[in-house]
Amino acid sequence: MKAAVLQGTKQVEVMDWQNPSPSPDEVIIKVKSCGICGTDQHIYHGHPGSAEVQPPIVLGHELAGEIVEVGAEVSNVQKGDRVSIDPNIYCGTCTYCRSNRAHLCSHLQAIGVTRDGGMGEYCTVPAANCYKIPNQMTYEEAALVEPLGCVLHGFKKIHLSPLSKVLIIGGGFIGQLFLQLVKQQNVHSILVSEPAENKKCLLYNLGADVVIDPMYASKYEADVVIECVGGRKVWNLQ
Repeated sequence: MKAAVLQGTKQVEVMDWQNPSPSPDEVIIKVKSCGICGTDQHIYHGHPGSAEVQPPIVLGHELAGEIVEVGAEVSNVQKGDRVSIDPNIYCGTCTYCRSNRAHLCSHLQAIGVTRDGGMGEYCTVPAANCYKIPNQMTYEEAALVEPLGCVLHGFKKIHLSPLSKVLIIGGGFIGQLFLQLVKQQNVHSILVSEPAENKKCLLYNLGADVVIDPMYASKYEADVVIECVGGRKVWNLQ
């Protein structure tokens, strides 16, 4: 099969790659759509991912496709199913997993990070990590299920009221998802801090009341701040 293979820092090559084969509890997905996450960009530039990356490897953890082969022990999905995936594979036995903190798993594996991902024609995925998608959902939409899941997880931790003044730092894709969720809560106001001029029109259309340059963000009051950048400079803002 053809795949975009990370060979090293800032080195990606489209090349012939070995066709995958499933273990008894795995499936083979014919990839129909794969997103490029900020994590993929970090890995490309030589920074850590959610776990240690060992090139050569096929990146891509935001993916969707059709199951074309199933392992002998798989029963929850079948050949022909249209699926999206959860890329994180937890050991289930370490202290963190056993104390409901699987995101800190001592033996974390991740599709497209520690094992080949979706930037190839086919991808091996544990059947337990596959989620069937409705027929009316496109594969492009299904590839966005993973980042939306991250946003929904964070959103559950936020307490909003009709009086809440919300500041969203970062108007990229994650910030745009948060913006749409917050808008549905009928809060007092939504400010988005975003320096890119070409994003402002979209952010207003998605529900922002004010889009501001980050240089002036400190002049605005906010009851709730949602950080969607992940940069060290942003973490240090007061």
